[in-house]
Amino acid sequence: MQWVLLVFVLAVVGAIVGAATNALAIRMLFRPHRAYHLGKWQLPFTPGLLPRRQQELAKQMGNIVSNHLLTAEGLGKKISSEVFSNELTTWVSERLKKWLMSEQTIESLLKSILTVEDGKEAFVVKSKSWIKERIKRYIANNQDVSAKQFVPLEMQTTVLTYLPKLSEKMIEKAKSYVESADGQEKMVAMASNFLSSKGKLGGMLSMFLSSEKVVDMLYPEIIKFLNDEKTKDMLHGLLAREWNQLLEKPLSSFNAETYIDDVIDKATDGIEDKIPLLNWYDAPLHTWTTPYVERIVENWAPQVVKVTTGYIQVHLASILASLRLNEVIEQQVASFSMATLEDLIMTITRKELRLITLLGGLIGGIVGLIQAVIVHFFY
Repeated sequence: MQWVLLVFVLAVVGAIVGAATNALAIRMLFRPHRAYHLGKWQLPFTPGLLPRRQQELAKQMGNIVSNHLLTAEGLGKKISSEVFSNELTTWVSERLKKWLMSEQTIESLLKSILTVEDGKEAFVVKSKSWIKERIKRYIANNQDVSAKQFVPLEMQTTVLTYLPKLSEKMIEKAKSYVESADGQEKMVAMASNFLSSKGKLGGMLSMFLSSEKVVDMLYPEIIKFLNDEKTKDMLHGLLAREWNQLLEKPLSSFNAETYIDDVIDKATDGIEDKIPLLNWYDAPLHTWTTPYVERIVENWAPQVVKVTTGYIQVHLASILASLRLNEVIEQQVASFSMATLEDLIMTITRKELRLITLLGGLIGGIVGLIQAVIVHFFY
């Protein structure tokens, strides 16, 4: 009975010592979290192994992840796989379709993303300002250039071609005015003013000729003059000469910069309602995207995914290098508190560490049994 008791006691003690030793060794990996001192002397085994080597551990983890786990080759294979491409295309298509058919507006999107208020009005104002500034700068830099350089050749040819018709219309307007009652009245008044302005000679002529008679005498000659082809040719020549002289004038002679603002404002008044983009600005997306949803989702989305993944795959090595994942991981691990790191490792390895503790107890128990056999048979 004594021998059986000895075997039991030594086995139990050995198991307890083995399990306790392994448990203590595991705890010493993490504890204590900081160094302890006795006076000027730092107590041995403080801090624990991992707290002491946390910076080195963080560096090694960063190198392992960046050099062996998240490699350009491995990520490239994943990105280029057909399964990943199909999943990404499906995800992009669903998100894009949901967004295009939403009640959101361009205005609300810009307001939430860029904090833009009154974007439509601001766009119109800035567009006008940009156009005015560009035109004024262009005019200022080309003051000595003739107007001919700015008028398109097609327009110059069109104006010259139109001048004969303009001459005819001007003569027709002149004839109509002369033949009208208002024209007749005006000529009588002009004849009366002419006679009265000639003093005594005009007074003597007015005794023999009234203003109406003077007009009656001149009217046929005026009509004859207006109907003469030479008059049309003369007027056409005058207009052509004036047009050519106008084209030869330098830009500075027109003072264009003084009325650019008014011209741009009048030219763009009401044009806002005719620009589709501005009409879409404050309308729900689905009201104007519906006709294009199918084409965008089915045709554009796969192409965008294909181009994007292709670009990423080609430049993946440089992207990963610029991200410096090893430094990011190193900084993150180094910033962990030791308690957090301990909880993280224990959560992952709790089962295995418990088995190590039990294994220590088992080995200790076996050693105790061996010791009991040695004591019994050799002592």
